[in-house]
Amino acid sequence: MSLKKSARSFYLVLTVLLVSNKILAQQSDPPFLKYMNHPWVDSVMKTLTIDQQIAQCIWIAGYSNRDISHEVEICDIIRKYGVGGIVFFQGTASKQAELTNYYQKISKVPLLISLDAEWGTGMRLEMLTDFLIR
Repeated sequence: MSLKKSARSFYLVLTVLLVSNKILAQQSDPPFLKYMNHPWVDSVMKTLTIDQQIAQCIWIAGYSNRDISHEVEICDIIRKYGVGGIVFFQGTASKQAELTNYYQKISKVPLLISLDAEWGTGMRLEMLTDFLIR
């Protein structure tokens, strides 16, 4: 079989697979989409000023291994500006959980909580396991 025929056959098979894969793709929406345009979200957003809506797009750095002045600063920012989330960095898991619960209590809108942990939670939090073997 010539190279031209082999290439043509390969592209034909590839096209058929790609098209059939598209047809067999997910037939229903993922569950989280049911919250798109949800009345609760709309009702909360309507209570916010334009500055507060913008603040929802901003995340701030949080540390669970710093002193009380850092915690007070984060609380002040949450109360004053209504930021949308916190990205945690170093500390301990138990202190982070404690701070997360407290920050959620004082926030008008639920915060999105994240952790900078691309190698695993042990990368940032003490006494936990990394995913990356060094």
